[in-house]
Amino acid sequence: MSSFVVAFVTQWKLTLIASVIVPSTLLVVGICSTIEAQLESKLLQVLAQAGSLAESILSSVRTVHAFGLRPRLVRNFDNYLQNAQGIGNKKSALFGVLFSAEYSITYAGTALTFWQGIRMIANHEVLAR
Repeated sequence: MSSFVVAFVTQWKLTLIASVIVPSTLLVVGICSTIEAQLESKLLQVLAQAGSLAESILSSVRTVHAFGLRPRLVRNFDNYLQNAQGIGNKKSALFGVLFSAEYSITYAGTALTFWQGIRMIANHEVLAR
């Protein structure tokens, strides 16, 4: 925290430019984590249903085998797993957006700060040491 105080006192323009990185990153993380929480909730529901189905199949394995229900129950379980994989694929894309946005914001902010600093040195607003 003291480094921000020193930075604002010595060169407030550059510090202001650099400090924009944090709130914009927090905004992106907040939006993506909200969406990710919704997807995770859906994923847990689907996996709970699949686990319940598997538990009921295992508890009544004799009945399943006696009536030849195995192929049908396996199809049902496979549908749950396919739904879970679809939700997982959405989460993967979301994490791709999240990490690419975080790095883009960080690199763009750093580049803008360096560019402005060099410009300020060239215009003799700041003394180069």
